[in-house]
Amino acid sequence: MLTVAIVGRDRGDGPTLRAMTASESMSNGQARAVAESTVLAWTRERDAGHLANLKALTWPDVPGQVGKDIRALEDHGQLDPDRVVAFGGFIRERSLWGLNTHFADNRGMLFLLEIREGELRVAGIGSAPVPRGP
Repeated sequence: MLTVAIVGRDRGDGPTLRAMTASESMSNGQARAVAESTVLAWTRERDAGHLANLKALTWPDVPGQVGKDIRALEDHGQLDPDRVVAFGGFIRERSLWGLNTHFADNRGMLFLLEIREGELRVAGIGSAPVPRGP
């Protein structure tokens, strides 16, 4: 049974949602659904500038683009919005999952997600090649 998606919490200074429950024993269909929901929620919270929620969906001290985005929001910066238009390949290696994510501006990113203590959170983002037409 697929568990609850991103769950709301008490509003205050802290996050209003939390990471989804996930397990290595999930079927590929269940795991992919949880991964897609996590990426959509992460992107939505990033674009809205909801720092507490973004941190709730991200493992601490993630380097690279994820860390840069979090630091920009901590410094009250604005980020260019990312609109997810499609998902591509999905891979799983025990507790590490990867989901190719395609954006409206023809960029592709690989979201690296990791399960720890039963929760799936973003552990990194890297470039993914996007095929171009002839």
